[in-house]
Amino acid sequence: MIAVCYGGPGTPLENATMDHLHALIMAGGSGTRFWPASRRGTPKQLLAIAPGSTETLLHATIRRILPLCPAERILVVTGERLLGATRDAVAAFPGVTVIAEPAARNTAPCIGWGTAVLARRDPEAVVMALPSDHHIQDESAFRAAVERAVRSAASGPVTTLGISPTRPETGFGHLEVSDDVGEGVRRVVRFVEKPDRARAEEYARSGRHF
Repeated sequence: MIAVCYGGPGTPLENATMDHLHALIMAGGSGTRFWPASRRGTPKQLLAIAPGSTETLLHATIRRILPLCPAERILVVTGERLLGATRDAVAAFPGVTVIAEPAARNTAPCIGWGTAVLARRDPEAVVMALPSDHHIQDESAFRAAVERAVRSAASGPVTTLGISPTRPETGFGHLEVSDDVGEGVRRVVRFVEKPDRARAEEYARSGRHF
């Protein structure tokens, strides 16, 4: 596994890679994180909660990757009870496919199923799996980081984006990285689940944890 950290743009991706780039957007959720604004039928990705925006988080997720991946190669995975609302939310993007999991089983099964669907469509697919509920302020920097990650993934290794911590954080897992294996790309040593405060402070100072 490789950790890819935010940075400037690299060399342009080859057309062959871009022609096989697909997006898998995870859009389930129980609607509890932003209660009472969010509900079972309207989890946070279906809300416009980014500062100063009237755009839902799901809409923003799709819009910001369109320069890299056309709507026809975007797959949104949601739950059965959210299928109608999710289809309505992506109606502005003709070509986007929405499929519904029969039961919620969290991230790994969602990515596994969605990737299997995309692999049947395109055996040479390079798949970027994206949450549907992130607010990303610097979208050009994000796309540059995604391009770098896609370039890494196209050569074989599973690749993930890492965010440099700006404060100690006990609510998120951390990636510990080691040596550089390419421009802006570092090898993952291990994943550490939510650390205690003392360890989170150490990670924030280390320069090796994302």
